[in-house]
Amino acid sequence: AHALFVQHRLLFRLGGDIARKKSDDAPTHGGRVRGWLCLFCGVVFVLRVLLQMVFWNRVISWVEVFAEAGVIIPLSLASLAFGAARRRASPVGSLELVGLVIFVVGTFLNVWSEYTRHVWKLDPANAGRLYTGGLFGACRHINYFGEVLSFVGYAFVSAELWNLWIPLVMGLGLMVFSVPELDAYLSSKYVEEWAAYTRAVQCQMVPFVW
Repeated sequence: AHALFVQHRLLFRLGGDIARKKSDDAPTHGGRVRGWLCLFCGVVFVLRVLLQMVFWNRVISWVEVFAEAGVIIPLSLASLAFGAARRRASPVGSLELVGLVIFVVGTFLNVWSEYTRHVWKLDPANAGRLYTGGLFGACRHINYFGEVLSFVGYAFVSAELWNLWIPLVMGLGLMVFSVPELDAYLSSKYVEEWAAYTRAVQCQMVPFVW
């Protein structure tokens, strides 16, 4: 909630001052629309995280909570809001519209894959088994791909391409740390199923690429 408050202040309070310093023109209608689109993406992202906490069948450490909620999320949302605020005097273009579509697609890939897995695991008949259906049948960590893709779209919505640092850092972190850690855990818990799954689905996080 505090991250969204900071984002709102940057977009609609400080954004006007930033725009006036850069230009003699007042913030345009397009600039305000971009601000609301940016805030919309932020709200959807926070609601998605809260929803997925229901899906995650694991204990979340305080270190992870502090890192995500106290540092990573506020910093990312503030950067995106600052980028959009700098463009308050500019009209909305095709970059923002394409970004919104990419954001929605990425969010869908992330949420739907985890939701279908959650529903599958609720069935007692599936207890102790590895879920390999749905979107996970195309890519072993399709939810991670959706996460990164959504922030690529979010960066486009902000209309400042330097905000692509967020999905870049996020993607590298997932590939270097999260994917190997999760693979090691799953391979030890579902030995035979995991071996068969990795043979059948070779893409780890990026469909058709890696």
